[in-house]
Amino acid sequence: MSATTTSLFEAGCPFCGKPNDAHSAPLGRQPVAGALSLCWYCGNVGVYEQGDGQLVVRRPTDAEAAGIARNPGVAVARLARTTARTPYQVAQALDPRGEPN
Repeated sequence: MSATTTSLFEAGCPFCGKPNDAHSAPLGRQPVAGALSLCWYCGNVGVYEQGDGQLVVRRPTDAEAAGIARNPGVAVARLARTTARTPYQVAQALDPRGEPN
């Protein structure tokens, strides 16, 4: 499996405010509105939504946060983040369906 990192936008994490200007994904998939975003800095999970001509990351709704908490792929990605040296390595921890290998 390969992963790619794509520069998308200039935005900050909705939790920690750190720059969130690139996206790494399995097999070069691009994020779409509703996809999850794991912050490399703080480890919180945001949700992509269509902003003014570009994707932005927002805090999840209560219902989305409940789904995120039950998602085993998110747990794997968070664990990978603690041991990985790059976001690319975190993307490799997930298979093309976004589930743990």
